[in-house]
Amino acid sequence: MRVRIAILTCLLMASLPLPCIAEVASARVAFLGVAPPADPTAERAWQAFAGGLQALGWTEGKNITFIRRYSEGRAERAAPLAAELVTEKPDLIVTVTYPNTKAVQQITKTIPIVFIQVPDPIGWGFVASLARPGGNITGTSGQAEDVIGKGLQLIKETRPGISRLAYLGYGEPSYWTLTQQIATAAAEYLGLVLTMIPIESAKDFEPAFAQIRRERPDALVVSSIPLFVEHSKGIAAFAIDQLLPSFTFSVARARDGLLLAQSADLVGMYRPAAAMVDKILKGAKPADIPVEQPTRFRFVVNLRTARAIGVEIPPSILASADEVIE
Repeated sequence: MRVRIAILTCLLMASLPLPCIAEVASARVAFLGVAPPADPTAERAWQAFAGGLQALGWTEGKNITFIRRYSEGRAERAAPLAAELVTEKPDLIVTVTYPNTKAVQQITKTIPIVFIQVPDPIGWGFVASLARPGGNITGTSGQAEDVIGKGLQLIKETRPGISRLAYLGYGEPSYWTLTQQIATAAAEYLGLVLTMIPIESAKDFEPAFAQIRRERPDALVVSSIPLFVEHSKGIAAFAIDQLLPSFTFSVARARDGLLLAQSADLVGMYRPAAAMVDKILKGAKPADIPVEQPTRFRFVVNLRTARAIGVEIPPSILASADEVIE
């Protein structure tokens, strides 16, 4: 661990020597996020992270320096930004979401990494196990299997007779394979017919929309990977135009017009990450720090969208919502 040490030189006076002032640790932490601080959700999450570190004794400008970069929802930006941060030789790198985490892990096996919002870190090969991650990486998981299964169940319950779903998923090969396995198993358990449509870049949305128009599914499920966040308003407008109930895995996207959204509490994933960073900067190894799983989830229903597509949300679903958008 290459933590800087600022040593104040003892001042010696002729008749009254002064004691040396204690050494103060100083650390450089790189942060590869998705949305910049101008995004209200991203800013709340950052404040939870920085505030968590401050409560543990790390104050920006005093004993910790943050080097912050943002991919802005574009997977192609992750690799060059990761390389830029690694060349800064930080003591630790914090990564947000799967694309950013993958980009950093592919470049360095020595700099400690703390990830946030990675749905299935075991499935994607980031850690050996939740209890003993191994390697140079640990973080907070989003519990992909639980969230996807619950999402399909919720969308099924919004309208009687729903049986055919279209799922717009992130098409990066390793991510796609695991998502397809989890979603297909959940759909089979619920008695749903699922069509998975891979999206690797923005140019894939229009062909996907054309396929959905042709096949006329009963509802639409949308990934919450940053690529989809950038286009969520357009996806929501398409779903409303097609009178499709929709579900996504980011509660902020319900405010863009998607019907239902559920995800792990964002602040609840950033605070444990701050505690992990503190431990590593004080000498702990990522390999020995268990991956944290969320304990609280938020569920949002957009009633404006429900009215627009002619869906009456069942009282049981409304009662379980943390937020209802009128």
